[in-house]
Amino acid sequence: EAGLLQQALQQTYGLALTLKPAAKNNFIRLSLNGKLTTALGKEGYQLEVKPGMINITAATNTGIFYGIQSLRQLITANGNEYTIGAVSIKDKPRFGWRAFMLDEGRYFKGGETVKHLLDEMALLKMNVFHWHLTDDQGWRIEIKKYPLLTTVGGKRDSTQTGNWKDRK
Repeated sequence: EAGLLQQALQQTYGLALTLKPAAKNNFIRLSLNGKLTTALGKEGYQLEVKPGMINITAATNTGIFYGIQSLRQLITANGNEYTIGAVSIKDKPRFGWRAFMLDEGRYFKGGETVKHLLDEMALLKMNVFHWHLTDDQGWRIEIKKYPLLTTVGGKRDSTQTGNWKDRK
């Protein structure tokens, strides 16, 4: 999770931070504490920002990940200066299923778009991705490992009409 945070801060803000254990000041500390499971569940976290230090504590790596997303949302930019207001947050999801659906049944937007959507979904702390890839019109995406999906599944017998239960 520390590497993920390091990469996100580099890509978004151009901040090249090093990973060092046990810094005494000006640090971001990510720590696991299994005792938090009772109060915050497996996806909850505590985020504390004070001058010179940021602590994210959670029971699991998933909680750390969501704490990192909240930290990213708190960063404000003013030119080349980045600030985070002092804050203390205890957060856990209200619902276990927080989903996003991408419907590409008729038009595939491409791998880069899907990856971008997954990143945005993670930033919003959504945890289930539903990918709608086909309708009754047929399969649209070529997967070389499964050629019959497009050669057979990509065609529809237009002579079949009426209720789908009546089809042979």
